[in-house]
Amino acid sequence: MGKALNIVVLERYLDGTASVEEIQQVEDWLHENDGDEPLFEEEDSQEAIQYREDAKAMLLNRLELPEESINHTPVRSFKNLRWVAAAITVGVLLSSLLWYLQHTGKSPSPQNKQVLAVNAYANQEKAWLYLSDNRKIALDSVPLHATVTDGSTRITKVATDEIVYTTAHAGKVGFHQVSLPKAAQYKVVLADGSKIWVNAMSAIRYPAGMAQEREVSVRGEAYFEVAKRTIAGKRQPFTVQAGTVKVAVLGTHFNVNAYDDGGGIKTTLLEGSIHVKVKNENKRIEPGEQASVNAAGELKVTQPDLELVMAWQKGYLQFNDASIVEVFRQVARWYDVDVITDNATDQGTFHVKIHRGMKLSAILSGLKANGARFHTTGKKIFIE
Repeated sequence: MGKALNIVVLERYLDGTASVEEIQQVEDWLHENDGDEPLFEEEDSQEAIQYREDAKAMLLNRLELPEESINHTPVRSFKNLRWVAAAITVGVLLSSLLWYLQHTGKSPSPQNKQVLAVNAYANQEKAWLYLSDNRKIALDSVPLHATVTDGSTRITKVATDEIVYTTAHAGKVGFHQVSLPKAAQYKVVLADGSKIWVNAMSAIRYPAGMAQEREVSVRGEAYFEVAKRTIAGKRQPFTVQAGTVKVAVLGTHFNVNAYDDGGGIKTTLLEGSIHVKVKNENKRIEPGEQASVNAAGELKVTQPDLELVMAWQKGYLQFNDASIVEVFRQVARWYDVDVITDNATDQGTFHVKIHRGMKLSAILSGLKANGARFHTTGKKIFIE
C-alpha cells in the first residue's frame, strides 16, 4: 500500500504554493496510484474516515482515464497526460474539504482561509424570461413552484433551473425568450411537451402557446428533445433557426451549437431524423452525425465524439486533444472571466475533464502544472 497524501499538501499543490518536495510527493502518488492506496492521511475520527472514503471515491470515479500514457503533440512533451485530468479533477475535493472543516468544527489555517476565499466557483448570474407583453422576469427571483401567467399561458418554476409551460388552448399567444448569462443553465418544457436544455451565454425564443407552427430560434447552445405532435391527423413540424441554419424536425433528440466564437454552427443528432438547411443545401442527418456550417455557409457532415458534444448537458466539460484556446473558451462560459487570445501561441493539445462543482483556481493550477502558459490580471486570463 502506498503512502497517503496530506490534505494541506494537496491544497498547496493545487494552489501553486507547494515546495519541490511536496510537488514530487503529489505527482508520485498520482503516477503510482492503482485505485487501492489511501487518499489522505488524517486523524482517526469517524467523520474524518468517512470524509477520506468519500473523497477517494469521488476522485477515482471521476478520473476515468486510460491505462496508457498519452503524448499526442510534437510541440512539447507532456510529463504524463493522465496527470492533467488527475490534477484538475482532484480540485473538486477542496469543496469536500471545506464541508469537512465546517461540519467538524475545525478551522483551516490562516493560509488556507486565504486560499478558500479567492477560489471562486462557477458564478451564478440571473437567468431572464422575456414575455410577449414586454415583461422581463429574473427567474432566480421566482419562488419554487410559483406560476407566472401570460394570457392563457402558465409558466411554473418546478426546479431551481427548470420551468414548465401549460396553456388552455392551441392558439398563438406570442413568443417568449429565455436568456442566460455565464455559468447558468436552464431547462424549458414547452406547452407541447418538447424539452429544451439551454447552455450558458445562450438564448432561445419560442412560441408561448401550442401554435400551429412550432418555431424556435437559438443563440449559443441548446439541446432539444422534441415531442411528436399531430393536428387533424397531420404531424406538426418543429423548426430551429440558428443564424443562417434551419433545422427541420418531426420528433427527435439533437444538439445545436451556434456560439459566435468563429467555430461555425454545429447540429448533432442523437436520435431520430432531421433536415439541415443552409442556402440552397438541404441534407438529412442520421443519428451520430453532425452537420457543421462555417462562416462561408459551407455544410459538412461528420461523425463526432458524442460524449464531447453532450458533456455540457451532463454537468461537465470534456476535452480530448484540444488546444488551450478551446479549453479556455469553454471555461470562460462557466466562470466570470474574460479570456484574451490575441497573443496565443501553439501549446500543443490537452486532455481534460472539468466538472461544474470545481473551483476556477483548481482548474488553472492543474493546467499550469501541465505546461499551459497564461497569466491572470483581475478577471482576465491572457493566453501566452
